[in-house]
Amino acid sequence: MDMTPKVYAIQNQHFRDRQTGELVPKVDMEPALAYGELVYIFEPTARSHEDIDAIIETAWDVLSRMTPQDYLVLMGDPVLIGIAYSVAAHILHDLGGNVQVLKWSKKFQAYEVVAANPFFGDDEQENDQ
Repeated sequence: MDMTPKVYAIQNQHFRDRQTGELVPKVDMEPALAYGELVYIFEPTARSHEDIDAIIETAWDVLSRMTPQDYLVLMGDPVLIGIAYSVAAHILHDLGGNVQVLKWSKKFQAYEVVAANPFFGDDEQENDQ
């Protein structure tokens, strides 16, 4: 079983190069590779106004292998970001882990890890029962 951490990016956004007409990535994801293998959750053309059930199913399918050692890069369609984060939070909560987000720092020109338990007060509620 491969234990290499994964970096789950919402989608690989593209733009059309005006000179060549080719689609090229908007963001250089090379720095994220320092944290693990890059996996895109959604196709670059995925849009939230399309079949939302299929989008949610895709998020579950791709993120079902997520572990507490993995990361999310939140870029792309805001609705896709929300769906992916929610699914990741659910999966990692069941595993006893936090969602680790890679946030780009313009100041340091590098990713910073932001880890959070999205279920605020969850541990306290369990201990009170």
